[in-house]
Amino acid sequence: MKSIGARTLRPRGRRPGLSGSGRALLPALGVLLLAMPLSVARGADEVIILSPRLGTVIDATEREQFGFFLYIDNFREAAFYRTPEMTYYAVVRRHERPDTTISFSESVLEETAEIIENFEAIRERRYHKGTNTPVSYSVPPEWRSDAEDLLPFAKHASPRSSPAIGLGFGIGSYHAGLEGVERAFQAIEDVYRSSGYPIPDPPEIQADPMQLWALTIRVSSTWQVACQAGLSGGESNRIKLLGGLLTARFPIPGTASHTLHASIGGGRYGFSLSKTYGVRITPIESNGGYSALEEITLSGGGGYVTAGGGITLHVGRKVDFDLLAQRFHMGEETATREGLGKMSVDLSGTHIGVRLTLFR
Repeated sequence: MKSIGARTLRPRGRRPGLSGSGRALLPALGVLLLAMPLSVARGADEVIILSPRLGTVIDATEREQFGFFLYIDNFREAAFYRTPEMTYYAVVRRHERPDTTISFSESVLEETAEIIENFEAIRERRYHKGTNTPVSYSVPPEWRSDAEDLLPFAKHASPRSSPAIGLGFGIGSYHAGLEGVERAFQAIEDVYRSSGYPIPDPPEIQADPMQLWALTIRVSSTWQVACQAGLSGGESNRIKLLGGLLTARFPIPGTASHTLHASIGGGRYGFSLSKTYGVRITPIESNGGYSALEEITLSGGGGYVTAGGGITLHVGRKVDFDLLAQRFHMGEETATREGLGKMSVDLSGTHIGVRLTLFR
């Protein structure tokens, strides 16, 4: 394609991050605006190129790499234009949806061009402007004159690399109906009561807060897989989980600092639940000895399936903070109790809490 015009954008002094020695850091290639006729341009408007790395059209791959227009669904491609009056806008073409037009200023375009040219160095925090301060992906709010003076991808948190490995920790309440657990304890207690020994009614078992740990692999901006471990309770009453989790993230229109997520998974669980009694359950012998019921313990385990969802706050590209709810459906099982057979205990419940994940 033949170029019919070109010029290099110069940062304006009113933009503090690009003043003084900071100008010298613009790549040797310059920030080119190559004016070319384009059949889809409106009237005398000309398509512009932010960087030789992009070309005249931003496709789906470049959108994912640089974070352009992530909040616009059904994305097909996008292009930037300059009018004869030297105003700027972008046209986003979508599959089976009307085109979207977004206006922005030349100064924001200049800043974005610099980011694209130095993208890898910025992500690795190696790129510095003249003040020896790492450049930010987003244009600082005080640089913006109005709502339109904001390039669409500046709305988003810094681009998040993948694959990436993260460690997460979460805690929250565990809501479970434990009626089956109480019935199992009562059945055992009734065996001793039928022998004529008074057995007290100890406090009911309560579901304790659940802690969740996760080793997460961010496969892409949409998909994550994780190995998840959970623990509810302490030494006497505890539920343990170990399994896998597949998570999909969905953008929220207008922001990339937040996403919605949904998860499915499964694994194995185990439990140990105890009640303390401290009562006599045999006649007193001639030597004064007798047997006592100190405690009753139910233990067992099985498989579980899980599904959940919530909202995530992305803090930069290395920190995720989740508000989530996760439902665990557990198979009913306990160990066989002599004289009572196998008793059914359902520990299914819902974890509602928060989780913090740190990525490398």
